[in-house]
Amino acid sequence: MRSTQGSLSETVAGGARRDVRGRDSVEVHGGRQSTIEGDDIRRVAGSAVSVVGSASAPGSMSTHVEGELRSYATKTMDLTADEELVVRCGESSLRIGPDHVEIISPKMMLAAKDAQLVLADGEIRLSGKNLIQGNAKEILFKSDGAAIGLTSEAAIDGSQVLLNSPAEAQDQVEERTDEPTTIELVDQDGNPIANQRFRIVRGDGSSISGAVDAEGKATVFLDEDAQIEFEGVRDAESE
Repeated sequence: MRSTQGSLSETVAGGARRDVRGRDSVEVHGGRQSTIEGDDIRRVAGSAVSVVGSASAPGSMSTHVEGELRSYATKTMDLTADEELVVRCGESSLRIGPDHVEIISPKMMLAAKDAQLVLADGEIRLSGKNLIQGNAKEILFKSDGAAIGLTSEAAIDGSQVLLNSPAEAQDQVEERTDEPTTIELVDQDGNPIANQRFRIVRGDGSSISGAVDAEGKATVFLDEDAQIEFEGVRDAESE
């Protein structure tokens, strides 16, 4: 057992290795600071737990990375907060509370195979290849000068009601659709590269991320001037 009453300084000119065959316990009754100029790699064969603060004296914990931060789990990743969970990126945020979920973004897109929902610039666009179904006791669609109300009856109100005569409408609605694009990532021999992450950079500088499936494919919605970047893949070409 070694006991030091004052300060202790150790300098190792070469390498250093500690081999502890039993339990290793360190108690620091003040602050602690570690500076590592190279890589920091830790391997834990069992479980790893970090406890910060207590119920009577709450603390805080921050991780700051000038670069990329990734977390990976082969099974389950559970994020739990008693009061609020917030995820932010640029102008977009996801806020989860005990009784509400709030999503804020200049543009929101929910896309699946052959179906999508887009909210942007005061517009809501919903499309589905086979079916769009809405069920409610009462349904109301309303514009500046017309309305459709559905209850046990169907009520249509407008300065003109044109049935099967879209060409005669004086105030026509412009139809705009975003067609999906299927991307495929393969190696130089044509074999699919599975589960590779990608990033789509739009013309306005915003971006979205995703990953190809087990067959190296993904269905995305691209602007005309969008670019696709694959993380860690060099000399990727698009056709």
